[in-house]
Amino acid sequence: MKEKILAGALALGALVPGMVKAEEPRVPTGAVEIKATTSGTELDAKMMTGIGQFGLFQRNFIGVDYEGKPSDFGIVDLTYNLGDHGDAVVEGQYSFTGGFFVPRLGFQAYGGVGDLSLYGIATVQADGDLLESGSLVELLGIVSGSKDLGKVSLYADGEFLLDLGLDGPSYAQQEGRVGLGDETFQAGVSGKARQIEVDGVTVVEGEVGPYVQVSF
Repeated sequence: MKEKILAGALALGALVPGMVKAEEPRVPTGAVEIKATTSGTELDAKMMTGIGQFGLFQRNFIGVDYEGKPSDFGIVDLTYNLGDHGDAVVEGQYSFTGGFFVPRLGFQAYGGVGDLSLYGIATVQADGDLLESGSLVELLGIVSGSKDLGKVSLYADGEFLLDLGLDGPSYAQQEGRVGLGDETFQAGVSGKARQIEVDGVTVVEGEVGPYVQVSF
């Protein structure tokens, strides 16, 4: 079963696709992050833009493990705004090294509680491999927040991903990050845990390491 490195902690606000206001054209904005972990090094690049009620979001992960083996995973979302807190989503997930492209349809919602930003998306696989899919339904939730410390801000976020197939859960991932910085530069530490079902056996993997991120 393919390993998915989906989503990583999205920078909520400027980087969540549906948060483009329906009446405002939007120039491209994004971020580039480099993360070194106990399993390898990963580049995470994301960009979004929008016009009218439509938004376009793209994210690409490119990784190399310590044995020199490359990996990649990408997401492209076309969104249509349905109101102040939600969008319809047409999504494509793909990998050049894995040799796959998977179309998905779904809905995303976003908002906030106090100083916390909340984001969630649910998608359903939309191609002909439904009977064999381990990720027929995919659920992603992200909670993030920041606190002004004066010259810098403290940033923290958590991400929760769950894939459901016809036989139940097939993949789960949790990631947390804590960092210091401003609207342009951020650095800190992230940790990730994955649970993968392989032939009825749950395999647990984890990694931790520093990251740096530049936003534009």
